[in-house]
Amino acid sequence: HAWQRVTNKCRNHPTKDDSEAYRLAEVLAETGPAILISALTNILADAVGTFTGSPEITLLCYGNMASIFMDFVYQLTFYSAMMCIAGRFEMMAERERLNADSIEVDSEKRLNMSNCCAQTSREFHDRVKHRCAAFLDAYVKLITNGMFAFGVFCFWIVFIAFSVIGITRIKIELTPEKLFMQDSPMIEADHLRVKYQVPQYTMGQFFVNNPGNLSDSDRLQRLNQMVYELEHMKGSWGPQSSNYFLRDFLAFERVSAEEGDDEDLAMNGTDRSKEIFNEKDLRPFLKWPEYEIWKGFVHLNESSGSLNKFFFTTGYYGEQLKEWTERGILLNKWRAVIDQYRDEFNVSVYHDDALFLDLIDNMPTDAWQSALGTLLCMAFICFFFLYDAFTVAVVSAAILSIMTGIVGIVSWMGVHLEPIMMAAMLISIGFSVDIPAHVSYHYNSAGTHFDRPISVEERLRICLSSVALPALQASLSTNLCVLGLLFIPVYMAQVFVKMVVSCLTLCVIHGLLVIPCVCALIENGLRAWHSRKSSVSPAAG
Repeated sequence: HAWQRVTNKCRNHPTKDDSEAYRLAEVLAETGPAILISALTNILADAVGTFTGSPEITLLCYGNMASIFMDFVYQLTFYSAMMCIAGRFEMMAERERLNADSIEVDSEKRLNMSNCCAQTSREFHDRVKHRCAAFLDAYVKLITNGMFAFGVFCFWIVFIAFSVIGITRIKIELTPEKLFMQDSPMIEADHLRVKYQVPQYTMGQFFVNNPGNLSDSDRLQRLNQMVYELEHMKGSWGPQSSNYFLRDFLAFERVSAEEGDDEDLAMNGTDRSKEIFNEKDLRPFLKWPEYEIWKGFVHLNESSGSLNKFFFTTGYYGEQLKEWTERGILLNKWRAVIDQYRDEFNVSVYHDDALFLDLIDNMPTDAWQSALGTLLCMAFICFFFLYDAFTVAVVSAAILSIMTGIVGIVSWMGVHLEPIMMAAMLISIGFSVDIPAHVSYHYNSAGTHFDRPISVEERLRICLSSVALPALQASLSTNLCVLGLLFIPVYMAQVFVKMVVSCLTLCVIHGLLVIPCVCALIENGLRAWHSRKSSVSPAAG
């Protein structure tokens, strides 16, 4: 688009320096800063995303940063070189067309066939250009109308309120079914698991990585105390649901002592904390047929036969465990108990859904921190290039509105806050900068070629004539590409489509409607205030 504008300018106002290099320099001078702003803000948006707690999102952000950087290099090198080559042939064709405008036949000037086609094409182009210019003039008059601009501003406020309500009702959830095709039998299996198995027997697996010398009765008592606390939490099935090999082993030791197999073993009353633990009996214990099951629970030293580590399990129940948030609460309760014994036994807990539960627990914090960090980075980049506080404030408010609108809209669509949505949101935040940044840059630089102050109407006309059509084409083409993902029956593809389509639609609305209306309102308000002030000052004097 910029190349065509520069080409048209060179046709209407020829210059002796005209060449493909001159035209490319004009194009890069016009579009380069806006492209750089867009690239930097997109890269910074993903750079903020690399600090989230999820390794998958971090990897995605690194990939996005690399692709955006390569795209920026491609635009300045390969694509610019291709434009020069195409521009050279275009300029040669222009010169040949000018030299062959007409031919003389029988002293009569007639147009040849190619000129007739060219003339028809130029007439069609002129008609379309005239209609587009008339539409642009009418549109600028509409958005600079005070009543219309105020109505758009009020609608914008209502939209933000609607989006904020959607954000407050968003649900934090991630289910494995979202990772499978919609017709996958795994989804039905997961539904059955959540419906029947999870509320009746949710199992926690606890790994004791440093059991130490359990022949020390105090240490053994501490270990049993930890197991006791886990078995007597609210919602626990109790000792009958546990797989804790020490109970069978100590019973084995008692039987051995009673039968006189080992005269050194003796029981100290009924206090089980005083029972003697003899590691030498572990291997004979595991060889008994009724105790072979414990071989999968313990890890012995190959040479000495001492206990290196082991794990035990216990079960919990509750209908509320069907909810991910409740399972997350239960996981945190387990961790709170074992943290009291971590230094002694180096205990850790494993749960099948722990990876997702940890991500869900961090999602709200990661989301608002990423959004805030991205917004601040974008505001800094825009201020560095535009160096106009008013324009930066408007574009920052627009970006914040777009980000709020994206999350609010997809929340009303039933999308939950989870890692898939977070990844799509980070990509969408990068998209949300492009059109507002381009509009703000061209609006701010519209008066650089004039020796006089220009009105807001002239600024908007210049700005929209440069940005409106490319913005519409870019958003439409991207939406068409993304909509193809709807044919893939996977949750993550549908979330990505909803996020990106919402983002691009809001970008176009904000860039071509909201920002111009807000600028017109503020500019007209400032103009009215200054005129009132100037009219009051002489009267007061």
